[in-house]
Amino acid sequence: MDVFMIFDSDQDCEASWLVDAWDEYTIDANYEGYEEAVKKARADSQSGNIAIIKCSMDDDKVLSAFRPTEVPLTINETSN
Repeated sequence: MDVFMIFDSDQDCEASWLVDAWDEYTIDANYEGYEEAVKKARADSQSGNIAIIKCSMDDDKVLSAFRPTEVPLTINETSN
């Protein structure tokens, strides 16, 4: 999965912050919304320094965050 992160920075480009992020599937489903997000980031920027950085992530690793985790369990013999 590709994620497109929209960053803004200060005038001297010494600090930056994430403004918004869109994955490739959301962009495919709503390209106009993505374009509007980029336009909004540019309009809201005090410095005019907007960068879009593309990161690639392993789909399976992202999806694994939503799956149950197996925890090994050992039951010791107990007495009543």
